[in-house]
Amino acid sequence: MLKRSSFKCLILLLSLGGCIPVLSAQVAQAVCPGLFFTYPVKPGLSDNEKAFVCPSGEAGWKSIPMSQRELHMRGILQSRGFDNPKFTSRDSGLWVDPGPLSRVKNIVFRFTGSPAQVDARWNWMGRPISPSLLNEVEKKTAGELQSRGYPCASTRATVPDPRNGVVIVTVDKGVKERWTPDEIQISAALSKLYSKRLISRYHAFLEGREFDQELLMLTAQRMEAAGLFESAYFVPQCEKGVLTRLQLRGTVGLPRLFTVGVGVDTEGILKARISWRHARLGSRASSLELIALGSRYRQELTGTMRWYLSDESPRVHLLPTLSLVRRSEVHFESYALGLSLHPATTFELPTGQMEVVLGPTFQQNKTTRGIDQGDIFILSLETKLTYISHSLEAQTADPVHGSYAQLEFAATDRAILSDVSAWRARLFLRNLWNIGRFDPPRAILAIRGAINATGHAAGKLPSDFRYFLGGSDTLRGFSRLELPSNGTGALSSFYAGLELRFPSLLPWSLQPVIFMDAGALGDAPFEWESPMYASPGFGLRWNSPIGVFRSTLAHGFSVGGSSSPRWAAPSHWQFFIGYGEEF
Repeated sequence: MLKRSSFKCLILLLSLGGCIPVLSAQVAQAVCPGLFFTYPVKPGLSDNEKAFVCPSGEAGWKSIPMSQRELHMRGILQSRGFDNPKFTSRDSGLWVDPGPLSRVKNIVFRFTGSPAQVDARWNWMGRPISPSLLNEVEKKTAGELQSRGYPCASTRATVPDPRNGVVIVTVDKGVKERWTPDEIQISAALSKLYSKRLISRYHAFLEGREFDQELLMLTAQRMEAAGLFESAYFVPQCEKGVLTRLQLRGTVGLPRLFTVGVGVDTEGILKARISWRHARLGSRASSLELIALGSRYRQELTGTMRWYLSDESPRVHLLPTLSLVRRSEVHFESYALGLSLHPATTFELPTGQMEVVLGPTFQQNKTTRGIDQGDIFILSLETKLTYISHSLEAQTADPVHGSYAQLEFAATDRAILSDVSAWRARLFLRNLWNIGRFDPPRAILAIRGAINATGHAAGKLPSDFRYFLGGSDTLRGFSRLELPSNGTGALSSFYAGLELRFPSLLPWSLQPVIFMDAGALGDAPFEWESPMYASPGFGLRWNSPIGVFRSTLAHGFSVGGSSSPRWAAPSHWQFFIGYGEEF
């Protein structure tokens, strides 16, 4: 009985042979009427792609010849890495077998002259071979050589046999060049506004160093940030692999700029920033900026100026600043009116830029809540040294690697027009590493830390001479300025944070983060009391089209005992979410 049933089923299937193409079309993938894939292709065709292969109601597109469908579909599939699709015409329409997907298995560099090192750590291996990928290979290979002294490097990527997955990159390095700033030309339209001496103020390179395309782009970025240009770029011209001309071009916008920015987070709830800037004052392109900041904890109105005393490097200028600041923290409330006139200079180092500021500051403080209430007048001498690497300066929107350091020192004495005798020292460090140096990066390791100390001899101390820990800026497992618990602040503090971020692990630009923060406080300069505070945690970063969103969840606790309840801290979880936060 079983054998007879099986035989009947076989006869039935054979008799339905004419229906097999229709059934397979349903099991496979129907792109549109008359066009089928033998198996699903993901992602499916976009509306723009369907417009070339699918009939529509528009005149002239109600029917598409089979040969034209095949031509367009072949191009679409090859752009996705299907280099040898098969096409079959049936009564139901055009059937497409995409065939195997060709993927990159190896990259081979061939140099027309002497070889050069190419650090091919891009995420190319295993990706489908397509025209867009080959363009990316050519662009990034040439870009790396142009950042290693070869401004006229050119490349061509080919795939002799896609089935083997071997991409051949033919490289012509050209001649190695070194920076000669005098050879940079300014377009005729811009030379009427700026001289070469003034433009040299923004150079991110030192004379005599090897040519670096990235430093050239950073130079243009600096001029845009300063307001000299609305957009700026350099155009190199090469002949037979030799750089013959390098011209600066750009567009000049209005000298006055008004900007408004808004952010939110679980600490300040709502943050707003309004600024007005005049970017080109006088023949030396000095600048004046007025800034208003507002949040739950801090309101500030500041006017500052960069008054240049010379056109070119070492970029000597004055930094007159007038500010009014109100702080309303959980432990204190204070008002400060400050006036400073700081001479400053910036200059280039082989790996970054250094700024040195030194000068007097007058400040009238009034504390209305918290320790040392009352009026305090301070005349202090302040100095600040700031270093930022070229790589980090160029990545303000999405930092990947580089370093930043800032050292501040201020001193005041009651013998010289001041109500307090004290000094203050602060050091902040930050460094990021692109692990493996992949492009785009797979993992980013970041370290940040700070050491603060105050020496106090006599008089009341204003709030900015005392230190607290806790919050998204320091220990993420504690609430904002939670430590020390009695709210009087400390005379010494340090914290360090280690963070690992995975930019390419999740889709939709979501980046998981794990971290560990640690810190300590003390009542004497550079002396820290027990216990130490720790904050392990994790989070998620989203690099959205309108900026960075960041959320963290960390557990704060203390390590080691203490004889004073002042340093005690309850163990708890702390959640933070904000827009615009960055490590």
